[in-house]
Amino acid sequence: NVILIDSSNSMYGPKFRGAIMASLAFKKLLEDYFRDDELFVVAYDDEPVLVREGEILRLRPQGNTDIGSAIDFAVDLLRRCEGNRNIFLITDGEPTSSCNAELNPEENAYRAARRAAMEDVNLNIILLDQKPELRAIADNMARVNGRSTVTYVGDPQRLKDFFVRNYMTSKGLNVRRLTRRGLI
Repeated sequence: NVILIDSSNSMYGPKFRGAIMASLAFKKLLEDYFRDDELFVVAYDDEPVLVREGEILRLRPQGNTDIGSAIDFAVDLLRRCEGNRNIFLITDGEPTSSCNAELNPEENAYRAARRAAMEDVNLNIILLDQKPELRAIADNMARVNGRSTVTYVGDPQRLKDFFVRNYMTSKGLNVRRLTRRGLI
């Protein structure tokens, strides 16, 4: 599993805090209940960066949004992993930069989504903004990927609950137990 956190300028404030909280909760869930499931946390703006243990709370939003390079980075991380491989792309905006000089930012994002599909990687797109043009980009990425979901989360502070509940449900486990333990 890879969580890709959009750390561009537009994520400043509650959206970024919600993404950080979701990453921390998801990491704790995997450590406590699914020790065989690995999680990489990657922050991306113009470039993706693997976030090491203890660094996540030091992240600050800056720069533009290169979704294509972020997905490529995640696919490369997952290449050495076995089993079900997932990317959780958290973003509030459209791609605004491209590491590939021959492609505009949207084309680069579509290319990377297609590459993820060719590598048998599931792409889960979580939108923190409901603008129609952003939804269209996410839907097009999902279409070219073919192994993708697109979800809109209106309240970034509820993103943690969304991650934990969906993962537990996908594993066929009881969500109430986690609620009692304070994870959600």
